[in-house]
Amino acid sequence: RKGIVVNERLETNVPGIFIAGELGGMGLIKNAITQGKQAAENIAAQINKNIQATYDLVIVGDGPAGISAALAAKKAGLKAIVLEQDSLGGTVFTFPRSKVVITSPVELPLYGTLKFRETSKAQLLDIWQDVIQKNQIDLKEKIKVESIDKNVSVFELKTNNQQIFQSQTVLLAIGRRGTPRKLNVP
Repeated sequence: RKGIVVNERLETNVPGIFIAGELGGMGLIKNAITQGKQAAENIAAQINKNIQATYDLVIVGDGPAGISAALAAKKAGLKAIVLEQDSLGGTVFTFPRSKVVITSPVELPLYGTLKFRETSKAQLLDIWQDVIQKNQIDLKEKIKVESIDKNVSVFELKTNNQQIFQSQTVLLAIGRRGTPRKLNVP
């Protein structure tokens, strides 16, 4: 079986599918936020407005990389949606209540710099909730992506509740607690 190869734009060896965050080896929240933003910016630079799809970008996972990517996609004018199999924050939501999650500044698109010396899980989740609401990010929780198929130039993502989302590109920001090997993507 061929391994996943990610280029400098965070695109995998399957054109149109990108990886950011813990799944790509960037487990630190600061790095995942930065990588999510970079992935969305790279995606925005290659979107073909002539391709007919419901979305320019479907982001799978709403942890640090997914939230950052959604904000950067919004800033770039992309029609994007975030699909999360659980609830807001991804893996961060499951951290112990008082765990410190960010200790150095990090830039969050459409928000600015998170300058907290020691940001807790609760503070970070509050910020994400606020940013998502203020920027009207399209986020669907309790929707698990079960397969991704490519139909000519459009990806079709099938979910646990039989919904199908069509998109020109996909960003996998699922971390490692999900089921990354069940998507059946080469």
